[in-house]
Amino acid sequence: MRHIIHSIRFGDEIPNSNVKGSFNPLKERNMLSSEPLLTHEYILKIVPSVYEDINGKVWNSYQYTFGHKDYLAYHHSGQIIPAVWFKYSLQPITVKHKEWRQSFYYFLTSICAVVGGTFTVAGIIDSTFFTISDIVKKHRLGKLS
Repeated sequence: MRHIIHSIRFGDEIPNSNVKGSFNPLKERNMLSSEPLLTHEYILKIVPSVYEDINGKVWNSYQYTFGHKDYLAYHHSGQIIPAVWFKYSLQPITVKHKEWRQSFYYFLTSICAVVGGTFTVAGIIDSTFFTISDIVKKHRLGKLS
């Protein structure tokens, strides 16, 4: 049995393709099995999701993950019946995606932290080399106690 799932979506379609998540993981799934009478079962775990873009526009959508299994299913009359089943369960949590820009102050603080950390590490390395050099000089002069 062969089947193609072009799209399974729940809720609003989110226009931004850079959004991380599983808003349509079954898109264009092409399933071809060697056994023509198999039943295919998809188990979907659906999580409500709210997406808010940088302009404040909100989309209510759902992300989902899926599991797939195939098997031979027999009817009570003994016939094999191929089918495609979708079973789902809604999860009791909501995921919120929110776009935002970091302020210039945050950028400036990060740059200062990197520069300050660099000077601190350079100072530690300098004092270590100075101390080692001082110990070596005292050892050569025989003044090491």
